[in-house]
Amino acid sequence: MAAVNGGRRSRADHPRLPLTPREIAEECARSAEAGAAAAHVHARDGEGRHVLDAGLFREILAEIDSLCGRELVAQVTTETQDRFAPADIMAMVRTLARGRLEAVSIALRDLMPGPAEEAEAAPFLAWLHESRIWPQFILYDTGELSRFLRLCEAGLFPWRRPFLLFVVGGYRGRDPRAPDRPDPFVAGLAPETMPWAVCAFGGREHDAVRRAIALGGHVRVGFENNLHLPDGGLAASNADLVALAVERAHAEGRPILTAPALRRAMAARRAP
Repeated sequence: MAAVNGGRRSRADHPRLPLTPREIAEECARSAEAGAAAAHVHARDGEGRHVLDAGLFREILAEIDSLCGRELVAQVTTETQDRFAPADIMAMVRTLARGRLEAVSIALRDLMPGPAEEAEAAPFLAWLHESRIWPQFILYDTGELSRFLRLCEAGLFPWRRPFLLFVVGGYRGRDPRAPDRPDPFVAGLAPETMPWAVCAFGGREHDAVRRAIALGGHVRVGFENNLHLPDGGLAASNADLVALAVERAHAEGRPILTAPALRRAMAARRAP
């Protein structure tokens, strides 16, 4: 998966950071050509701010469809950045689902900051499952993983094998509560229970990619998390980072997942 823009960086960080729907779609197309099966996208308003705007996401998805067709799974973020509430997440996804919506990412801490929000999230998660929209659940530390597993046991997540994204490190200026490697997350999972991927910030990305692939996981790379090549040089595009992950997978004897194969896996992970 390529995380092509994120919601925090600007053109001051990278001159080719994609912000408009067309720019985002073009970067998604380059990433798909380099080997990405999926892309994780953020919507930006006219001032470059991260927004949960169904209209903007609809434009982005239409542009991605026009350039990539079925060769890429487009995943929409629901990150709140402490600006939006759980109700905003649910309203945006429900609105967007009236058109074509294939996949969303949901951070546990954003949708359910605490036990008080669990009851309100339950019908939304059931609807998401019934709507055949594929969620990827983002976890920032092992405490969140433990909570997620408890909620799975309680029946809050109706997917047979929910897909998890483990975050290594943290944003600059924020408390990085996540481990520096994916190992502590993976140690908390029973074998073959749930598929998982890892994303990491800055220079951690390359080490995390190598380790995740070696452990049998999947990876998310791109400008949201890291702008640089292993030698410290600036990556020209997200495709450069995707190509490095593909190269590493080949070195480990791991096949590269395609968008059609990912869709089949998404369908299989639904509960009976």
